[in-house]
Amino acid sequence: MLLHRKYLAGILFLGVLVTACAKPPERKVEEVAPPVLKIAAGAASEDPLFDALIAGFQAEHPDVVIERVPEPDRKDMEARMRFRAQGTADVVQSGLGQNQDLLDLSPLIIQDGFDLAPYGKAMEPIRATGAVHGLPISLIGMMIAYNKELVDAAGVTIPSDGWTWDQFRQVARRLTRDTPDGPLPGMVYAMPEDLLDLYIEQKTGRLPHQTDEQTLLEALAFFDTMLHTDKSLAPVARRDLQEAGVTTYLGREFGNGKVPLSPVYVVGLRPLNYGFPYGLAPLPSHTPDGRLSSGIFGMVSITSGSKAPDLAWKFIKYAAGPEGAKQVARAGYLPAYNSPDWGAWLRENIPNVPEVIYSLYETRWSAPVQVSGLDSKRYDAYLNAANRVMSGNARAEVAVADWKEAMKQLE
Repeated sequence: MLLHRKYLAGILFLGVLVTACAKPPERKVEEVAPPVLKIAAGAASEDPLFDALIAGFQAEHPDVVIERVPEPDRKDMEARMRFRAQGTADVVQSGLGQNQDLLDLSPLIIQDGFDLAPYGKAMEPIRATGAVHGLPISLIGMMIAYNKELVDAAGVTIPSDGWTWDQFRQVARRLTRDTPDGPLPGMVYAMPEDLLDLYIEQKTGRLPHQTDEQTLLEALAFFDTMLHTDKSLAPVARRDLQEAGVTTYLGREFGNGKVPLSPVYVVGLRPLNYGFPYGLAPLPSHTPDGRLSSGIFGMVSITSGSKAPDLAWKFIKYAAGPEGAKQVARAGYLPAYNSPDWGAWLRENIPNVPEVIYSLYETRWSAPVQVSGLDSKRYDAYLNAANRVMSGNARAEVAVADWKEAMKQLE
């Protein structure tokens, strides 16, 4: 009996010893995948603006994985809409009037109390549809560039703080030179009808194709005079609704250093690549406070099919906010974000920027719109009149008479 008890005690002791020495079972810890944000942007080093924004965002959010997704070609609108609707990317670059298959950010803006004041007048065309389909991150605006050597040689002063259309015309006329081959115009531009659009929008506050007969005649007569009386504007043969044509070579003559004035699109803070000293002036306007800029916004938007809209919104707030604006400026673009404190930082950290570029913050912006139905026919009639005059193929009175007849047929 005693032996039996000792035997049992030994077995129990051995069991305790084995249990104590055995490893406890390992618990399986499930790995949590890092959040992924898909951004429609070119490959790294192909898109300097988004390179800078992505680098800055990831520095603040190292846990987020950024996946760059190529977007379909802009010409294939059907594929682009499908790309957005399916959420192939969460964040896309967009522009004014490109609202299809993009989320309205208004609820998120209200929810976070996100301040839109630093975007100034740039928000007006964005909100024109009653929604906010993106926030602007950079501004690319049209300005008037001039060849300083040719302007100085002619003894002409270009007003850096703005000019009226009449002053603009006078300067262009004074810069027009007589040559053995005929007058060399003071200004060239491959698409002068863009200036006509601005003239009318400034005058009426409406889109050009919604203009009245008197305003259209006044605007066309203004440029008709530059073309035929002053010889200060080169006619541009373009394809219009009635006559086939091609863009004139004269659009390149400003870059060749032969013509003093030309409208140009200023891509942010980067200097224009000309082989001569140049200056910039704002677009002309009818009144000092009537400036209207033509150009585009670099905007960021969330696709309607985004799988990570909250994360996408976090990126957009960064990209469009003050820290993102610093990255935009360092990449050589003019940020859309603007405030007194920000303006001081910009001038201190990005020196030698022509002060006139900052006038883009003070202007209203012309918003491109998509027209259809009757509006589309009105636009065709307007564009036909514009192209006929700007190409030198018809005088203003004739073009307006034909426009008036076309409008009657639409009633």
